[in-house]
Amino acid sequence: GWKLVSPLAKPKGACTDEDARSVFDEIDCDGDGHIDMEDLRAYLGDRVGYGEREIARFFARAAETSRGNGTAVLPSVIDFDAFREHFALLNAACISDREEETFWRMPGSIHGLQFCLEDLRNCHVRACDVMDQTFVDHCRGCRVLLGPSTASTFVRDCSDCVFWIATQQLRTRDCRRCRFYLYSATEPVIEASADLVFCPWTAYYPLCGEQFRRAGFDPSRNFWNAVFDFTPAEQGRCNWAISSYPECECLALAFDQVDAEGQQVRPDCPLPTLSHELLCAPPLKSEESPGRRLPGMPQAKPPPPRPPPSGALPKVLAECDVVDAEASALPTGVDAAGAGPDSRDGGTPAPALAPLTPTAPPVPAQRRSGKVFGQTGGVDGGVGCAAGAALKVARAQGRKDVVRLGPPSGGPIGSVALRAAQNALTGTAPAGRGGDSAAAHTPPTRASGVSLASLRRQYAPTPQAE
Repeated sequence: GWKLVSPLAKPKGACTDEDARSVFDEIDCDGDGHIDMEDLRAYLGDRVGYGEREIARFFARAAETSRGNGTAVLPSVIDFDAFREHFALLNAACISDREEETFWRMPGSIHGLQFCLEDLRNCHVRACDVMDQTFVDHCRGCRVLLGPSTASTFVRDCSDCVFWIATQQLRTRDCRRCRFYLYSATEPVIEASADLVFCPWTAYYPLCGEQFRRAGFDPSRNFWNAVFDFTPAEQGRCNWAISSYPECECLALAFDQVDAEGQQVRPDCPLPTLSHELLCAPPLKSEESPGRRLPGMPQAKPPPPRPPPSGALPKVLAECDVVDAEASALPTGVDAAGAGPDSRDGGTPAPALAPLTPTAPPVPAQRRSGKVFGQTGGVDGGVGCAAGAALKVARAQGRKDVVRLGPPSGGPIGSVALRAAQNALTGTAPAGRGGDSAAAHTPPTRASGVSLASLRRQYAPTPQAE
């Protein structure tokens, strides 16, 4: 069961004051004209499927607008005027003109609609949902995952980017120095592009295999290396190459996702495990070639990658979307809340933190007002990310030693944060939202679970023999 279409799914520039008022009133359950961070997290995270960092960043910006002149401390609530001023930043269908920011779209947040990224600089995007036609334009230095697109994916005028893309067909134009971890149901087409690198899709996240099935993708029919170049280089040079095995990256994304039976869904990938042999495999042939029969357009093919040294492995990046405790307990200042740049190193593996246990009960998405935002039926009903559970427990215990968690910042992890995340997900400690009446919390204890470090180990391919 798909969720209803998000009220935030609007064409660029189409958001109106009436749209803002409708969403604000839905978030403001008690009708007092103000919303706090927990209200916003319950709606944007638990219901709509946005990431924690984006939610904290939006609240910080709106709180800054609400702060009066000469006031040193950010307010703990925002009013409609502040919400409306920044409302366009919450567009679910288009992320535009942003720099050094991180965006997550959980399963069910895009609803199979068209999706657009444009004018992004050094941003991270993790769009873990099925979508229609997709456009990526004018992006620089970004790292982007796009879930299955049932139509074409257009990547135009992008440079120095890394993409994980699953699509019916990939089409690039005017791209430079980009890397594609690709599933394509038909031959990819490149045009006026150079220094591109191709590899098979290597991403794992909850419901990935289910989304491939819904999109009608056959994991055994991946045309990732059947690239057709409409503007081939002269003298036999090739505008694209195949990555070597050690230079590949496997991406494992962790977030809280339950199935129809309430069981935790683990990250999965329906495609064959990455190997040197897979990288050297000949491209598949299709009767629906985009242009191979056109005369006068010879195709240069790149050489196969060299055999890797013995024991060589690709990098495994394990990520989850988490903000620090200070950001979750505004007001503390714009920087602590994540309004400033939050994507600095672009590829640092995440430290170990939030576990994913198959038998863990779903974390309830309970608001102060008693209204529940959460799963709305079917496997695509989300309950937000595991980050929220850890932060709720840490706040309820009055702990202040929780520091920034997870990529892309790659900061250290407080032991209390790790235990809180484990306890919240395994049910060994209460996980109430701030403001809920709850019994006193006992000191957290180390619970069994799967950390992001173990995710990196689990999804690491087998070392290749020399």
